[in-house]
Amino acid sequence: MYSINGTNGMSDINAASRTNSINSMHSISGIYDISDINRYPEKFFRNLVANFRSFLFPHSKNVVTSPLSPLTRYIFLGLYYHANKIGECFPSFRRIAKLTGISVSTVQNSIRKLEEEGFIKIKKHFRHNYYILTDFPSSITEAVFIPGEIFQYYLKPVSKIVLISLLWLRAGDEIVYKTQKELAEFLYLSPKTIRNALEELDYKGYIEFEKVGRLKFPRLIWNEKTW
Repeated sequence: MYSINGTNGMSDINAASRTNSINSMHSISGIYDISDINRYPEKFFRNLVANFRSFLFPHSKNVVTSPLSPLTRYIFLGLYYHANKIGECFPSFRRIAKLTGISVSTVQNSIRKLEEEGFIKIKKHFRHNYYILTDFPSSITEAVFIPGEIFQYYLKPVSKIVLISLLWLRAGDEIVYKTQKELAEFLYLSPKTIRNALEELDYKGYIEFEKVGRLKFPRLIWNEKTW
């Protein structure tokens, strides 16, 4: 597994988050031994999925490339983080607000927008909302996996959206061969917004710029020793 190496003025919360993710993965062996797969298969895999989600979780490319506002896309990621294997979840507004660091009122407005645009369906489960993600990947091969610690990265929401797009646009050498204008068109964002996001990612150590001829392309910085 890999993780982005965030340095250069980044908050220590990233390091703590990575440690928590590692501990979560290792804690599986401390709760169940291998024989539990046969004795308690449902319990074993439920625990496995819960721990794995803090490490990586799936999402659809529509989360990133939709014309929704960056903030609404970011809240959408919060729903994906809580979704089960068929794209259903029921986190409270407060839970999503705590995860994303966004106010409860903004979370409510974003979820209303997601429903209006058809990205989610909302049903009632007793007194709570029950969400169905309409574009949830139907198979693991259609999903894009991103670090669960994305919510702890010390970045603006729009920069996180741009970072996620870079994660699955990257080539084998971790370079994303798209100009800022192409990224702007791809993500339904202005070139200025893309430029500011890339500058923040560069300043905080998530990317660096690789010069190819007269063009500069973002290159993701990975730390293979993190995990």
